[in-house]
Amino acid sequence: MNNLLKRILSGVVYLAVIICSFLLSKYLFITAILLITTMMMYEFHKMNMGEELPVQKFLSVMTALTFITLVFCVRLYNLGDRLVCIAFLPLAALIISVISLSAEDLKKIGPVFTSLVYIGIPMALFPFATFRGYSFRGDILLCMMAIVWMSDIGAYVFGMALGQKYGPKLCPSISPKKSWIGVIGGFLVAVGTAVALGACGVLPYKLIHCIALGAIIDVTGVLGDLVESAWKRSAGVKDSGNIIPGHGGMMDRFDSALLAVPSAVIYLYLVHLL
Repeated sequence: MNNLLKRILSGVVYLAVIICSFLLSKYLFITAILLITTMMMYEFHKMNMGEELPVQKFLSVMTALTFITLVFCVRLYNLGDRLVCIAFLPLAALIISVISLSAEDLKKIGPVFTSLVYIGIPMALFPFATFRGYSFRGDILLCMMAIVWMSDIGAYVFGMALGQKYGPKLCPSISPKKSWIGVIGGFLVAVGTAVALGACGVLPYKLIHCIALGAIIDVTGVLGDLVESAWKRSAGVKDSGNIIPGHGGMMDRFDSALLAVPSAVIYLYLVHLL
């Protein structure tokens, strides 16, 4: 099987899994989110720490998964927000475990805590995007992801067609191929996608909010992409992993969404739409 065919097939399978898990069942959704979070944190730890400090890495993953599960249960069952405090238990165990580390190991533990801020907390906001009131609406999150995907496609098409020949690069020290023309093209496609989804009634918001969502998701998605590129460049790797043939790791697929979706959720909460 040639690389292009492998890339197409794995991409189709990835999209099918994401779409089905977001639309078919709230329990399938939370299972997918927990698995995706686990894979991303594993990739982040391996990229930055190798095989060192396995206990601390395990506890950080458990803290993130506990937090995400509790947030989901609070939103789904209308439980008290204080329930989320239970997530402090695995976090406390992680903090206490630091006591046993040597001075040399203490210098290496930074990525363990960074992964909670960079991956765990943002992923805990994903369940908020799937509820309108207390009704499960996985289609809203899927719309956000579709805007992220279309922004990436728009940036790639405009960047390859014009950005490689004309205009300055966006951030050549981190991602040499990204151009300002590509960024502008991706922005226009993202806003256009959000407006189209709103016009079709798939995204249940007024035009002004659809435009705002498209803009917010695009800008923060670009920043999320650059952040992950900076981490990979620092670690000296091309991809975060190889779980998706031809597409790299799970972090490579969710790098933009890690900032874009939480930013969209925060906006919708501020304007009282979630």
